[in-house]
Amino acid sequence: MVRKLVFAAAALGFAVNPLSAQWLTESHPVKGGWNAIYPFVDASDVTIGTLLADEARVEEIWRWNPDALDAVALGSPSEPIIGAEWAVWKRGFPAESTFTRLRANYAYLVKVASDAGPFSLSLKGKAAMPRVSWRNDGLNLVGFPTSEAAPLPTIGSYLAPASLLGANTEIFRYIGGPISANNPAKLLNPVQQALPRGEAFWMDTGSFSDYYGPLKVQVSLSSSGLSFGDTGSVHEVVVANRTDRAITVTLTPAPSQSDRGGSQPSPVPLLERVFDEDSQSYSYPAFDGPRDLTLQAGQTVSKLVALNRAGLVGAAGTENASLLVLTDSEGMSRIDLPVSATVGGIGGLWVGEALINRVQNQLQQFQRDDDGKYLYDGEGARIPLAGSGNNSLNKTAQTFPVRLIVHTDATGTARLLSNVYAGPIATAVEGAVPRFGIATAESLLDAGRLANAVRLTAVHFPLDLNLELNGSFGAGGSLDGTVLLAHNDKENPFIHAFHPDHDNLDARFEEALPARAESHQVTRLLSLAFDVANPDGNPKWGSQLLTGTFTEEITGIHKNSLSVEGKFFLRRLSKEETLHTP
Repeated sequence: MVRKLVFAAAALGFAVNPLSAQWLTESHPVKGGWNAIYPFVDASDVTIGTLLADEARVEEIWRWNPDALDAVALGSPSEPIIGAEWAVWKRGFPAESTFTRLRANYAYLVKVASDAGPFSLSLKGKAAMPRVSWRNDGLNLVGFPTSEAAPLPTIGSYLAPASLLGANTEIFRYIGGPISANNPAKLLNPVQQALPRGEAFWMDTGSFSDYYGPLKVQVSLSSSGLSFGDTGSVHEVVVANRTDRAITVTLTPAPSQSDRGGSQPSPVPLLERVFDEDSQSYSYPAFDGPRDLTLQAGQTVSKLVALNRAGLVGAAGTENASLLVLTDSEGMSRIDLPVSATVGGIGGLWVGEALINRVQNQLQQFQRDDDGKYLYDGEGARIPLAGSGNNSLNKTAQTFPVRLIVHTDATGTARLLSNVYAGPIATAVEGAVPRFGIATAESLLDAGRLANAVRLTAVHFPLDLNLELNGSFGAGGSLDGTVLLAHNDKENPFIHAFHPDHDNLDARFEEALPARAESHQVTRLLSLAFDVANPDGNPKWGSQLLTGTFTEEITGIHKNSLSVEGKFFLRRLSKEETLHTP
């Protein structure tokens, strides 16, 4: 049965997305004439003319568009026919070119100068997860992410799990040279044909599938790899074994190549979630080498891969990038997952608690005998108990939580707040939709949308506290500030409106009394010392979670100053860096 392969070209528009990471170079063996490739790298950051500026032997590239393909037959016309199924790029003929950039997971016909000998066509771009969509009308020009290790898998062994090959399946391969009745050439024994990585074949099948290999890999919440952004922390990598036998899949972190300008992206520091049988808990050790997953026939296994955000390199906004390479024990597949993470800022609203678990010992204790009677020295004074009354910090029987609300702006300035509102901010532009914001007063919110706002308070601080803290906010930094509660502040604990000894008024209730007459000014010197590194492996630490040591020295409550200490944690509730104030 002789059938015709119809070429056609049409303009297909795609948005151009800048690429900045996970660089990889693919090599495709080509020769003079027509060749078929299926790249798994996206090189659309530059035009084809720029990409192949030094490779004048490539004269034309045709991209097959399976979604626009009408029912056509296999075969070979003497020249391409313009239509909806193809887009074309021609060197030196921009007016005749209907696409200008190479993207991953498309089949391309590459026309090389007829007098050129065999060579490797190098395509540098961003690694992409494989994708193949099989048409159910039987016509497919497809390539596969096979392993490059010898021996190469055969078409029969590689496609066996998908049941796509039948007794009447026809497969055609481009062999170089001009288009003719024998190019593309029909394979006489297709199941035994070696399947090179990234070479495209015409396959005449009669069923739809998403099959691209014995391993199917998916990443939670993403179709483009492990993209953590500036706040993400965990991705789930799901691996399915599509074969009828057990295989071992190896996941290996690998560096990115340098970008087109020669700069080498810093690798993304990964963690893996591991379950400890002894403690019955999870930990997050470094994922810095190969890890094996054993999958039984038809089994699907997931692995949680987390980001060590504290290990990212660069200033805020810098992207770190690398790869996570999956291979199998039979040498069938190699899948390159792009991995990226952006160094995030620390601006926004952080809310948490200090868990006070140590207090200063203010009690003087004395020694007693076995009968419980005090012991006295030679001068008749009681003998102090060793270690008591020395102002040391002693562990409490239980922790006492103290809420902390901190906002940091774009400059890194941190402010301690006693109350804050988060919700739609009022706007002066009539009819404009209020945007989300952080404010210190309810009056700054949109009055008609208060149901969509929340209020957070720290009642142990003075009302409407907005205190700029000294120091640096973030891992390894420290903050301190002084909270003053005036002797006549209505929130001062010494004041009692209905008790004449604690109303700060004289006996005739006429003249206000100075400090320390009936009440005292309370001074609270607070300090937050942030942990330098992730203390417990929590993958959210550094971007959504910060921890450290909280200390506070209080004067005015007791004749001596009081000191407390505890661990604190802050969680970022919003990245909004602007704090609206009256």
